[in-house]
Amino acid sequence: MGAAIGRTRLPTVIVLGLDNSGKTTVVNWLREAAGHDSKVVVPSVGVSVQKLQGKSVRMAVCDVSGL
Repeated sequence: MGAAIGRTRLPTVIVLGLDNSGKTTVVNWLREAAGHDSKVVVPSVGVSVQKLQGKSVRMAVCDVSGL
């Protein structure tokens, strides 16, 4: 318990939606907005987790495949 003092948790965004609803497109847009390279991310199978860091924001984005 003492080890957690002073450590901040990384905010996590979970992107959920139906098949072909643009979830991965939103994650790619967030990557580009955060200043990361615009590598092509193929549609996720299962769960894809990416850690993003912008000028004032740091977060993990979980892209869950279609429901």
